[in-house]
Amino acid sequence: MLKQLHSPISRVPIIIATHRTKQSHQDEQLLFEILLSRDQQVMLIANLWIEVGLVNGSLGQIKMIVYDAGSKPPDLPKYVVVLFQHYTGPPWDAANLKYVPIPPITRGNHTHIPLAMAWGISIHKLQGLTLDFAIIDIGKIEKHGLMFTTLSRVK
Repeated sequence: MLKQLHSPISRVPIIIATHRTKQSHQDEQLLFEILLSRDQQVMLIANLWIEVGLVNGSLGQIKMIVYDAGSKPPDLPKYVVVLFQHYTGPPWDAANLKYVPIPPITRGNHTHIPLAMAWGISIHKLQGLTLDFAIIDIGKIEKHGLMFTTLSRVK
């Protein structure tokens, strides 16, 4: 999907503050890196500013990846500018009111950009979200009300 955007792809690492083995990192289900590209669909994976809509599960589209002078991939970006349609906070860019810079955050012993690819999401991650539209693959069999859960999340 990223290659179809015809934009450069940045490998963005997760910075780990303490010595850890690859296996212990995988045991916590944390990624070592994420791939980011302009126009990519992403999901915010942290509550950054609940009052203005920057919450875990917010969907957006990457518009810019900004690095400090002298830095470049695979360094951690200074911030990633994301278009969030449901953002209601003060404008960061007067020409693009819904653009929001997302800087790296530190949680526990790792620092990362709190974004994940969002070309598709599971029904479990969908719970609690409200989507404007969706393409849904319900599969061949209904399991435990999952189809209702999925369909009820779309306006």
